[in-house]
Amino acid sequence: TKTENLRVENYRNMSKEDAAKYYRDSKVSYEDSVRFGLNDGQRFQALVHNLGLHEKPIVLTDADYDKQMKTEALHGMEIYRGVSSQTAVDSIMFSDYTYIGDGIHGDGLYFSTSKDTAMSYGDNRMTAYIDKTLARPIKEDTLKTMLRGESLDMQKAFRGNSGLSAYAILKGYNVIHVPGGNGGNSQSISSRGTKYGEDYYVPLVRNVIVFRQNSRIK
Repeated sequence: TKTENLRVENYRNMSKEDAAKYYRDSKVSYEDSVRFGLNDGQRFQALVHNLGLHEKPIVLTDADYDKQMKTEALHGMEIYRGVSSQTAVDSIMFSDYTYIGDGIHGDGLYFSTSKDTAMSYGDNRMTAYIDKTLARPIKEDTLKTMLRGESLDMQKAFRGNSGLSAYAILKGYNVIHVPGGNGGNSQSISSRGTKYGEDYYVPLVRNVIVFRQNSRIK
C-alpha cells in the first residue's frame, strides 16, 4: 500500500533489539525541527522523520468529499479536529512534513467523532475521514496488551506515548483507535451509539487521512 516505504519495511524487518535501538537512536536536531516544522524533542516525531513518513493527506472539494465519505471512511465515521490557528490547519493539510502532536493515547494526530470535542480544542476546525483502504487500525487496549506481552527490555524501549506509537508502526499499524476517547469504553460509540458515544482516532501518518476542503464545523 501507499503507506509503505523502504525505510519503514526495513524497520519492521529488524530484530526486536535492532528496532528498539533504531527507535531509541532516532533524533532530530533543534535546527531541523525548526526548519521542517517538527515537534522538537518528541521521540515518535524523530522516528517519523527518520522513516520518511511525511506523505501528504488527500484534500477533496466539499462535493467530492461528501460523495465519498460514507462509503470510503474507516468504520463509516467522519472525524473532526480543532486547533488554535489557521497555520496549524494548513500544516496538517498541506505541509511537506508531518508534525506529530503529543497525546495520552499515543503520540499522533488526534481526531474525534464528536464535533463538540473538536470545537473545544480551538476555533480552527477540520473535517475528515480515514481511508479504509489504507488504514491499518488497532485499538489502544489491544496495542498495549501486545506491548505488555513483549520482553521487559522491549517494554522499556517502547514506553510512554511516543513508544506506543513507535511500537504500532513497528507492528504494521498506522491508526490507533480509542473507543470512548478520554471517557473510556463506557462512553464509546459501540456502547452508546453514534449520537451519544464518542471515539478518538489517532492517525500516525497523514496519507491515510482524507480532508474536506472546508470544514463542516466552523
